Amino acid sequence: MKSYLRFLSRNKLYTAIEVVGLSVSLAFVILMSAYVIGNMSYDREIKDKDEIYLCHNIGFATSYSFLEDEFTMYPEIREFCQFGRAPIGIFVEGELTQDSNPLWVTDNFFSFLQFKLVAGDVDEVLKKDFSAVVSESFAERYFSGEHPIGRSIGFDYNGTMRSLTITGVFKDVKKSNILNCDVLVNQRLLPPIIGGGWYGCVNLVRFNGNPDRSQLAHDIYYNSKDEFFASRLVPELRFTRYDELDINIGVTDPFQNIGDLKQQKRFTSACVILLIFSLLNYIFLTLAFSRFRIKEMATRMLLGTSRPSIIRRLITESLLLTTFSFAIGALMAVALEKQVSLLLRSEIEVFSNSAEMIWGAAIIILCSVIAGSVPALNMATVKPIEVLKGESRKKDKMVLGRIFIAIQTGICILIISIASAMYLQTRKMIDEPLGYRTEGLIEVEDMYNDVDMYNIVKALPCVKRVSRYSSCPITYSHARRSLGLYGHDVMIHGYELQCDMEALSMLGIDIIEKYDNDMETYFTRSSYETIASMFESNGVEKDDMKHVYAGIVSDFRFGNAATVLDGVTCVSISEGQRIGWLLIEAEGDAVEAKKMIAKAFKEAMGDRFCSPEPVRMVREIVEESFTSEKHSCLIIGAFSLLCILLTIMALTALSGYYAHMRTQDTAVRKVFGISSGDVFWKTVWGFIAPVLIGSIAAAPLAYAYVGHWLESYPVRIGNSPAIYLAALAIVLLVTLATVTLQALRLMRTNPAEALKKE
Repeated sequence: MKSYLRFLSRNKLYTAIEVVGLSVSLAFVILMSAYVIGNMSYDREIKDKDEIYLCHNIGFATSYSFLEDEFTMYPEIREFCQFGRAPIGIFVEGELTQDSNPLWVTDNFFSFLQFKLVAGDVDEVLKKDFSAVVSESFAERYFSGEHPIGRSIGFDYNGTMRSLTITGVFKDVKKSNILNCDVLVNQRLLPPIIGGGWYGCVNLVRFNGNPDRSQLAHDIYYNSKDEFFASRLVPELRFTRYDELDINIGVTDPFQNIGDLKQQKRFTSACVILLIFSLLNYIFLTLAFSRFRIKEMATRMLLGTSRPSIIRRLITESLLLTTFSFAIGALMAVALEKQVSLLLRSEIEVFSNSAEMIWGAAIIILCSVIAGSVPALNMATVKPIEVLKGESRKKDKMVLGRIFIAIQTGICILIISIASAMYLQTRKMIDEPLGYRTEGLIEVEDMYNDVDMYNIVKALPCVKRVSRYSSCPITYSHARRSLGLYGHDVMIHGYELQCDMEALSMLGIDIIEKYDNDMETYFTRSSYETIASMFESNGVEKDDMKHVYAGIVSDFRFGNAATVLDGVTCVSISEGQRIGWLLIEAEGDAVEAKKMIAKAFKEAMGDRFCSPEPVRMVREIVEESFTSEKHSCLIIGAFSLLCILLTIMALTALSGYYAHMRTQDTAVRKVFGISSGDVFWKTVWGFIAPVLIGSIAAAPLAYAYVGHWLESYPVRIGNSPAIYLAALAIVLLVTLATVTLQALRLMRTNPAEALKKE
């Protein structure tokens, strides 16, 4: 071990490259693993998630209806559970709680989902109408450690104050899409809300056997007696397995923490690739620099040390360096934890669970064994006599080093190409016109019948115009609708913007053609031909549409440019009706106007229940819709820079090793007349050649991957060769800049001094 430490101290550059390269890579892997594991760890307490299915409207994570009657009609459904966000305020001793975030639930909530109770009976806590179950933290906050069972809390719904009796306490769940609340109330308290569409209903079921879920969802939808479903004004139903829920399902409350499975897969792939990349870097560098110790190992073998002992020694030394690098990487990850959490807008906790600990130990063992075994086996095959005679040095043609360069640069080309394509695609989507105005507009929640927010806002000096609409079209989950042609058996699925004429003007959506003043629904220009052909195939004359729908408006987009939506797009004019949100055009500075409107909203609402952000800039809503894509670009960009850094470090080490090993050979060549220029270009070409080989091998793979990835986007960049040529140019510049320093060193070799050392 002392000899190894002396070797490390004499070769500081090699040691620094090994430790820094592996440490930085492991820090990235640790942080990304914590991010992915954290996002995939929601609702761990729920047992058998692969047996639970969510019944929801297409385009939503919830259902518009309370489907109790429908579920009981079908023997395929063994049991079901329902819940939703309760729009009520919770009071303790007359004071409104600001953080209770209550849910209404059915009686079997705890028995169905198997969440743990610390007080109360699972089967009885929600049987009574005016019962409530609170969290441990809620009980601690408001009852100061006293036993809460039997205590009363108040709730205010639509101006009516009632009392609830606490019948149970549930165990706090750190990460949950469901129990992200502090109070549960029985659903029978809120009959008007259950059937309403604004707040939604979560319907979870377990099946008997394995029924045809598509057919069952179809039957429930078309046989429903609910007024919403019977009119077919809401999208059809679908069953989705709980552990396959994804943000693209249409995230709605209470499922605000559903992750993007595609993004998690991309980040996981990045971690695996970087781990392999850094491991290869470590192995080949260790292999290259082990040649500096070959005389030491040959001497040990001549003195009686067995080859297995040599192998064990080198693996132990590798374990020491790997463990040290991992420790530094872990410290770096912990230090960057908060900063990365802010960047990704997600709470990252490094080593917060046993899974990450196991992964860490596995990485150390894997790197140590592989990185130690490869050079150990290589060194164990050499003949000590040849080493001491200097013959092994003459045989070292740096073949493995060149193979490593080809592999590393190939991976680097692949990563840079993907990162460039992702950046360009994200910019393309962000810059793609939405078809409506966003600047200077503010959105205000307006769902409270006893508060006239319209006139309150209109009276503010910072407000130029006020209108009503059903929310920004980019939040498409609110807009999914099914539309029927009156008098004809034709059903159209699509997305509907409800607004008044003022909102249409403020958004900059133009009326192109107007057919009938008595009608209220306008189709977009691109949807019109689709609709026309559908109508004609059902025996409807094209001209008859002018007596059914109001006309045509300019094209605009629901969702963002990354969203793949099926169906047509339309606008329904609703003058003077409360739709859900107010759309405001600011007079002057929109940011200052937002602050004034938010203040007025708070004064008008007082302690009433409202969403966390009732006042928002429309531009901010649009920008937030690209959060997933921006995160992917950020991570892949950092990943690319790290790969470039590792490549620079590897090239620096290998070119230095090459220069050291070729010093005497170069001196001899100079004696026989080789020019300094020839020395320079021979050295440079020795590294450029494997770079080109690696690039040629990687380019088709990068092209195929990027092409496949781009196919998932409705609006996309072209899969241009310029992307891959730019990646090649970056790698070549990095190679030239790195290798040139060592080539110049060899070029300046003094033959007399170099041959003296021989």
